[in-house]
Amino acid sequence: MTEVVTNYKLVTLDNEYESINENEYFELLAKPEAEEPVLLGSLLTTCKTTMKVTIKRWHTVSSWHWDVNEESCGICRMAFDGCCVDCKFPGDNCPPVWGVCNHAFHMHCILKWLNSNSQQQCPMCRAEWHAKVKI
Repeated sequence: MTEVVTNYKLVTLDNEYESINENEYFELLAKPEAEEPVLLGSLLTTCKTTMKVTIKRWHTVSSWHWDVNEESCGICRMAFDGCCVDCKFPGDNCPPVWGVCNHAFHMHCILKWLNSNSQQQCPMCRAEWHAKVKI
């Protein structure tokens, strides 16, 4: 189990703080180490005691994204999450390929580029093309 320790004591809101204006609220939030109470919604906190929380259940959510600086292929200009002009459907075995120069292209696009050019250079920076991982 995971324990989260915070340095706030929660108490109910007294009537004297119900009419606090927005500027006073943000001034209080800017002083977390002060003994002044800090308004949080309908709760009032002071920074003196420790509250321990035990997390009994944890539901995680993940997101997936390409780890490239550009969002599209430098040759065909199509997005990496789509497909290149030679593919019919997104995901048709057309992964992005990174060169040692850190430029990324669809696999079909860079193979077609390298086959049509005798110098085997990156189409973006003209450095000699070498894939980071063998194609």
